Amino acid sequence: MVIAGSDFVAENPAPWSTKRVQVVRYGAPALTWRDVNAADNGPLKVLFAGQANQRKGIGYLLEVMARLGERVELRVAGDAGALVRERALPMANVQLLGPLSSAALQLEYRKADVLALPSLAEGFALVALEAMAAGLPCILTESTGVGEPVTDRENGLIVRVGDAAALGELLASLDGDRRILSDVSRRAQQLVSQLTWDDFGRHSAAVILELIGDK
Repeated sequence: MVIAGSDFVAENPAPWSTKRVQVVRYGAPALTWRDVNAADNGPLKVLFAGQANQRKGIGYLLEVMARLGERVELRVAGDAGALVRERALPMANVQLLGPLSSAALQLEYRKADVLALPSLAEGFALVALEAMAAGLPCILTESTGVGEPVTDRENGLIVRVGDAAALGELLASLDGDRRILSDVSRRAQQLVSQLTWDDFGRHSAAVILELIGDK
């Protein structure tokens, strides 16, 4: 048996494809101190956190930032390769922060209006789970793993994989009306409050005990 963190991992071909796969979702930290009311003045503040590469959709996000200009600001927390740096550095509305400590990243959650993680493929984006726990609404694809338990426009915002046009339209609409962010933020906190590491441990233990009992 294999324990997977998301349906995306469980359903994709892998060395364990001949084995039974049980999905047990990861837990979220208890971070509920953020003011969830997005400011309605100034540029929309977007945060990207993680390895800044195309697997995580950074290219689509930079394409959108070039179109939206000063209406939206993007802060990129994480390692960025030469191609990403070459593309981002001339853009006045993009700031590359480099790798951040956990404490510094939590401060970024407080500054941002929304986290954008338009990943092409990801087992389970823990950074999105942490952001949601802190009250930061998230733009995700279903390929982030976290996007699976999220309902679009209720406790998160879902865009199609590889659809830069849809991502741009969503950010532009949020810039025009940010009230949805506060509503999504509160419901996202409610969602992740049900995803705890204690629950992950109990569910994983139950799966293992079931496997032992089958032998």
